Amino acid sequence: YADGKLFVQIGNGRIQALDFATLKCTWVTESVGGQTVSPISYVNIDGTGYIYLGTWNGEKNDGTFFCATTDDKNVTDGVKKVTWKFIPSGSTKDTDPSITYDEDLNATLNQDGNTAKRGFYWAGAYASEKYIAVGSDDGSGEESQASNAVLYTLDPKTGKIIDKISGIMGDIRTTMVYDNGYLYFATKGG
Repeated sequence: YADGKLFVQIGNGRIQALDFATLKCTWVTESVGGQTVSPISYVNIDGTGYIYLGTWNGEKNDGTFFCATTDDKNVTDGVKKVTWKFIPSGSTKDTDPSITYDEDLNATLNQDGNTAKRGFYWAGAYASEKYIAVGSDDGSGEESQASNAVLYTLDPKTGKIIDKISGIMGDIRTTMVYDNGYLYFATKGG
């Protein structure tokens, strides 16, 4: 709940906004595809509300981490355009040049059997005015764990990478928690 609305994950990589007083749908974000299995995060920056959500498309496929503002702008026929999309491997950059992506992962996309592709499964973000912190899967498959997961800090307004920690063992499938200058999370690799 934020800014007079309830925000709900719905199928195919979308968020539905409901008016809190009437419970009527005010808009649904455009579809970014994938399973919508991560929690929604929220932050208010200079009077504008932003919501964030990640999607998952399988162990060795790209998911999308995306942002939408909580206002009723950029809505056409009940569909709200997302503010930005981050696809770690950048595999769709040729068909969707508006995405942000990890250039290091993109450089390895065709070299190592798609481990550059990864998504966001149960990966809730820590949202602040300065950055969004979210972790990715490792791209290795369900039964294995590799040191390929990445903790990203993204610009909350643009989705561009501020910093990252690569080489984390196992899928990061928890919500980031912040306390006293530290971010905490867990991985499937322990």
